[in-house]
Amino acid sequence: MVTVLLFAGVLLGALGAVFCYRLGLIEGSRLTREGRLERSPSPEEKEKGRLGRILRNIDRYDGTGRRQERVE
Repeated sequence: MVTVLLFAGVLLGALGAVFCYRLGLIEGSRLTREGRLERSPSPEEKEKGRLGRILRNIDRYDGTGRRQERVE
C-alpha cells in the first residue's frame, strides 16, 4: 500500500514537472516571437469586456445591424 502511494506521488510530481516545462516552452517561444510577455485576461475580465460590448450595441441600436459589434 505504501509503495503504491509513493509511486502515485512520484508520478504526480513528474506530471507536474512536465506541465511546468511545457508552459515554459510556450511562454518562452512567445517571448522570442513577440518580444514581450502578456498575461491572459481572467474570466472576469473577459466577461466584463463582453458585457461592455453588449451595452454598447444596445446604445448604438438604430433598428438595423449597422454599427454593431460582434459578441461571442
